[in-house]
Amino acid sequence: MKTLFQKLTVLLFGVLLSFSVSLAQDGTDLVTDEPVDENLPKNLTEQQRNMLQEQKMVNARHREAFSATLSPEQEAILDNPELTREQKRETLRATLTTEQKTMLQEQQTLRVQQRDMFRATLTEEQQVAMRKMARKSGSESAKRIRQSGNEKAAGKK
Repeated sequence: MKTLFQKLTVLLFGVLLSFSVSLAQDGTDLVTDEPVDENLPKNLTEQQRNMLQEQKMVNARHREAFSATLSPEQEAILDNPELTREQKRETLRATLTTEQKTMLQEQQTLRVQQRDMFRATLTEEQQVAMRKMARKSGSESAKRIRQSGNEKAAGKK
């Protein structure tokens, strides 16, 4: 089952990649209709930008697929304005089915693979630009980028 899911994911990624090359030419993000280039370093290649666009589309489809599996009780947890984001996350996690947990784990694994594939395409100059961009941001992904840059710097000493 897991192997089948992985093969389907790779196939879907390939189809989406070829499909989105034609769609990405208009320069907007298909999920938000905002320009894709806005928050990215200017020195990324068109192929790298397309890769990020594809990853964003795949992740959006995964979110939609997961949302479709939510029960009314789980949706009520997410819609509860009295809970903080962290409380919603903890409460929802306690109600997840085995299938939902598996789906989330597979999606997380795919995101890690996507991130690693993208990072493998970056030149040293692009890596520096990404780290600078991460320093300006306070997000978790930015912290990971900063940490990976610090680890590389420590390895060169």
